Amino acid sequence: MVDTQELEQRGEEFLKCTKPRHLYYSRRSLDTTPLGHNMQVSDPDTLSMTWLFSETVESQVVVNFERTLLNMPDWTPSSNPPLYTNELSEFEDDLEVVAGDRKWEQKIREEHCEEIFRALLYRGRGESQPTGDDLLLLLERVSGYVLRGRRWVCLSLGTDHGGNEYLKEVSQRSDAWNDLEILDRNKTIIQSLVMFHFSEDRQG
Repeated sequence: MVDTQELEQRGEEFLKCTKPRHLYYSRRSLDTTPLGHNMQVSDPDTLSMTWLFSETVESQVVVNFERTLLNMPDWTPSSNPPLYTNELSEFEDDLEVVAGDRKWEQKIREEHCEEIFRALLYRGRGESQPTGDDLLLLLERVSGYVLRGRRWVCLSLGTDHGGNEYLKEVSQRSDAWNDLEILDRNKTIIQSLVMFHFSEDRQG
């Protein structure tokens, strides 16, 4: 049985992540596309493509689709080749009803996911947002930057068996500056640089 409430909640979380967010991720990264194909990345040393491998991530992350696709253009959704390759004859010859249903579900999902994904990258520019059953079609993943490892990854949405979310809000600490283990004079220098960076005079 499909838990539609869980899928809707995951879809709503995906919608939130179409805008940049600072979160904490605790799970393995993804190494396959939404269609199940192995992901690849460009190797700057050899100028060739290498396979992407899943790895455990326990770190703060910045979820940002647009930045990810600018830095990892190979991850851009594409309908060439076609999003699905199964011909209708394959469905007719399939004697297993359950397997046939799964193929139809995959076909429908693949037809819609790219269009929805592209539209969501431009939310706030007049496009309508998915609601209701459309939330069930949204991807179960987001992409972003791992601050600890300094790399771009694809991250899972959802919860584990204990109900713990893979992506969590980062609690803000007003006293975190006090825990910075450097000399006080260096703290003063860093604080001055940060204040200058965000000053109105500099932005103007």
